[in-house]
Amino acid sequence: MQTFGRGKKEPHRPHQRSILRNVIEFLQSNRKAHSIKDIGKAIHVNLSREINVISRLRNHERVEAVDEGFRYKPEIANIFNKQQLCAEICRINKGLCKEALEDAYVGADEDLQALIDEGRVFTIRNSEKKENMYFGVPTPIVIHEEIKKLWLSIKVPREADVNQELIKSGQLKQSTITRANTYKAQKRGIVKRKKGPRKKQKRGIRLTNVHMLEKHEWLRDLQKKSRRG
Repeated sequence: MQTFGRGKKEPHRPHQRSILRNVIEFLQSNRKAHSIKDIGKAIHVNLSREINVISRLRNHERVEAVDEGFRYKPEIANIFNKQQLCAEICRINKGLCKEALEDAYVGADEDLQALIDEGRVFTIRNSEKKENMYFGVPTPIVIHEEIKKLWLSIKVPREADVNQELIKSGQLKQSTITRANTYKAQKRGIVKRKKGPRKKQKRGIRLTNVHMLEKHEWLRDLQKKSRRG
């Protein structure tokens, strides 16, 4: 083993990526602000000496710099309990992925499963992203009895009566109604569509025995007429 200075061995220093991963895991498990010194004690590293790690922590999307320390920043912020978790799921109509929901706060995975068991949340497998998406169960709309009675008391006029009133007021023509009724009847198969007369197509006479034209002049005239027609 190579020695440095006064014959002491070089102390073992973990890789910067390993330090960064350990810091994020610690912050993720302890959702509050921690000083650099406290974080270093927790992961057994003198973090104040790791300038590059501290710089990467300040720019990390899942870490928030607070005073002289750091705090974990989940993708779904400001969610701390089951009720808030349920409200957030119901608010996002496009659904939320499992990973982001379980990362909202410590214990969110258990609350998410409880919401499914209670029937307040359901999940669908996204075949493209290969992940589970969670959606809120819509709250049923309660209609008061007075509204129901009012709705049932309103008499809806027949379509024919409405059309007659529109004709009287000049907003609709009788021919338009007739065409619409005929189209509906044809679509249902009640009235057959009238087929117009087929046009006769003139066919030209094609002679295959060309050598006969040389003997008979009337055949040449007949061929010329057929080409013109």
